[in-house]
Amino acid sequence: MRGFKAIFYRILQHPVPIPLLIFTLIFISYLNHLRYPSSPNLDLQTTTPSIRQVLKDVYISPAAQKLPKRGLLFCFVTTIPRYHATRAQTVVETWLQRCDHGELFTSNSSWLPEVVPYRTIYRNLNDTYEELFWKSKISLFYVFTHISPNFDWYLKADDDTYVITENLRAYLASFDASKPHYIGFRMKPYLKDGYNSGGAGYVLSRQAMRIFAEILYYDESLCKFNEFEDVGIGKCLANAGIYPTITSDVEGRQRFLPYDFQQVYEGMLSSKEAEYWFKEKPKKGNSAFTPDLISIHHITPDTMRALELSLYKIRISSTT
Repeated sequence: MRGFKAIFYRILQHPVPIPLLIFTLIFISYLNHLRYPSSPNLDLQTTTPSIRQVLKDVYISPAAQKLPKRGLLFCFVTTIPRYHATRAQTVVETWLQRCDHGELFTSNSSWLPEVVPYRTIYRNLNDTYEELFWKSKISLFYVFTHISPNFDWYLKADDDTYVITENLRAYLASFDASKPHYIGFRMKPYLKDGYNSGGAGYVLSRQAMRIFAEILYYDESLCKFNEFEDVGIGKCLANAGIYPTITSDVEGRQRFLPYDFQQVYEGMLSSKEAEYWFKEKPKKGNSAFTPDLISIHHITPDTMRALELSLYKIRISSTT
């Protein structure tokens, strides 16, 4: 606001036409809005919606009904009808099928054939950014209480995230699912011990899910609304003493990546921004990519298919 006051003072010293003055004030206000985002919409529902109402008339596709109810890895991907025929379909055709139980969570069945595993648990929520916290909170509760508590690990991912499940399984083998673990890419602001990026995907152990479903979900003082989904879930878990795990490898390379390949290659953010946002300093260039990469965010359907081909379909012949 200091910049705003300085410009306003100069305008008073040197009168300008009224239309130009009005335009200047509007433009400055817009720039300040971009730099300092507004507070949460006070009209938003800030208490947990009734689970009975939210889950009323949920449709479960035949493919989802056939999925196993126990195993090592449960994966759910949040999506919206706008992306059913593009992002969501590509996720189903690529990495999601390699989870022991993998399905889409969405609001309706448009563009989704019956052979796609999905359920409409968001049918009574709005497909808006402001509803993302409720979607995640309800999803975690629903998965554990309405689908199955018999998986070791539970992964939440976006429909533009690609996951290398073999690397995820190998990494999780070093943890005990009977202990409360919260695994992903550690972000820095808002919480002393950080929180995991929602875009890069995060994993909760069976015990962390139990604590969330049986304690945190019902206690508004411990798990209250936040305009940022990943910050909100991180705060809920922190209030139960569950903090993000350091997931970088021995050389400081990240296993979970919240940005696309080009952004990661360039260092993701400027040094000053990275210092503010990230718990660990990101690397640049080829050094940013660990051979044990687990997930990467902001991946287009075309890139997702290219990754699938590169990792699982193409082999390099040995030379003689």
